[in-house]
Parts: sequence; C-alpha cells; structure tokens
Amino acid sequence: MDTELESKLEWSYSAKNKEELKQKYDDWAVEYDQLTEDGIGWIGPHNTVEYLKKYITDKKSSVLDAGAGTGFVGEILKEEGYENIVGVDISEGMMNEALKKNAYKEYHLMDLTKKLRFADGLFDAVILVGVFTHGHVGPEILDNIIPVMKKGGYLVFTIRQDFYESSNFENKMSAYLKKNQIVLVEQSNLYQAFKSSPVLHHIEVYQAT
Repeated sequence: MDTELESKLEWSYSAKNKEELKQKYDDWAVEYDQLTEDGIGWIGPHNTVEYLKKYITDKKSSVLDAGAGTGFVGEILKEEGYENIVGVDISEGMMNEALKKNAYKEYHLMDLTKKLRFADGLFDAVILVGVFTHGHVGPEILDNIIPVMKKGGYLVFTIRQDFYESSNFENKMSAYLKKNQIVLVEQSNLYQAFKSSPVLHHIEVYQAT
C-alpha cells in the first residue's frame, strides 16, 4: 500500500472519541473516494453488497446504510436496482459528498452510538461497511440498530479481523444470540478488503427474530 495512503487510514483509526472521528471524516471527505477506491482498491462495499443481495431480493425493500460515509455502498445498491436506501453518518462532510451520488431516498446525520431517530421495525435490511474497525465503533451500536429492523430482516456487515479479535465483538454477538434477538445466517471466509493491504476482514449475516 502507498505509504501516504496507509498513513491516512491509520490517521482515521487513531481517533480517540466521536468528536475527533467526526472531525477527521469532515476533513477527509472531499478526497475520500479517490483514496479508498482508486488508491487502495477498497472492495469491502462490493463484497458486502453481494451478501445482502443473496437475502434481500425485492429491490423495493427498505435498506439502512449505517455509517454510509460518502455513499460507496448506496451507489452500489442503486446500481443493483435497490430503490429505497436510507443513509446515516456522523460526518456532515461525508454526507455532503454522498448526496452528490443521488443514491439515497434519505440521508441523515446520526450518531450510531445513540438511539436512532427511526421507528422500530422500519428496515428490511441494515448494512454496515467500514464501521467496525479501530477508532470507530464497536458492537454495542447494535443495541440501536437491531430495534429498527423488521422481524425477519437482515443485518449484513464487514469487520476488520484484528479488531474482531481484540475487542469484545464475539462476546457481544453471543449475547444477542442468547437473547434470541438475532440468529447467525452466514459468515464469510477471511478476505482482503483493500487489494493493496494484507489486513483481513470477514462478513457476517444475521436475521432479526
């Protein structure tokens, strides 16, 4: 990976709190797309959407893109024919870039660590890409995401493997499973989300019960 690009990624992972993370993404927003797709070959969005497509076949389904950033995932979903995509992110700068893509039915500034301003049981699917990683958020945000999913709806996300292993992710997901809030549907093999980086990720798919 190019040293300058790697430094920029590590810079984003070093955020110490939500306000610092928000500011970093506001500052990075305009050049973000060129860096992550053209610069390091970020295939995480495409891979994760492929898993969502397996379970959400009705293109009119309501899909929440949580931590939507500049709209990578929304744009891919739109290209796949999905019509009812809602994006949320903490960064106004990222939202402004995402709105240029015209992929979202709605896009809102929201903090995933707080109760989301949506009705319970609203979404057929929730997708998270690039959210579960160092300096960002952990599995506790699912306390706010699971309630806005329909019964039978799907939760699809990618997670950086070293973050998964060093955090309480596995224990937190086990707690949701034991409470019968969700069931595990599928878990991918490890893969390189950035073509030019050896860092591994995997994708998990759950269904709300």
